[in-house]
Amino acid sequence: MPLKIESFEDEYIDKIQRESIDDLNKFYEINWVHHLPVVIITKDRKTIDMLKGESSKRWMVGSAEGNKIFMLDRNALESESVHKYTPETYYTLLKHEVSHCFYRILSNGQMKPVWLCEGVAIYTSGQNKEKCPKLNIIS
Repeated sequence: MPLKIESFEDEYIDKIQRESIDDLNKFYEINWVHHLPVVIITKDRKTIDMLKGESSKRWMVGSAEGNKIFMLDRNALESESVHKYTPETYYTLLKHEVSHCFYRILSNGQMKPVWLCEGVAIYTSGQNKEKCPKLNIIS
């Protein structure tokens, strides 16, 4: 099945990506300014599955593959996943995927160990604050 991919302008996505890269440059102590991740927004899970070549779980809303980030459109987040949409949640979801791109640079393309890669992405995106606000002792 062919896919039609079109570019579009979205100030919100641009802002999230720019802020995420700025924050993660500081955290990872990298000055990543060229060949930045490309964010590919899809309208549904079926499209993400086609792009990845595999079926995804309903909790999965994004994926980082090299410097490409595949994300469900925020307007489809609730209908296509288990996540509730808020601007803050979408921000942390995208930042999580951008963090994977940074991790890949430091680990020479490896995403292992998986627990560390995911843990760092959860921490750097602020998702740890969403899940366990009482356990967030680092400010």
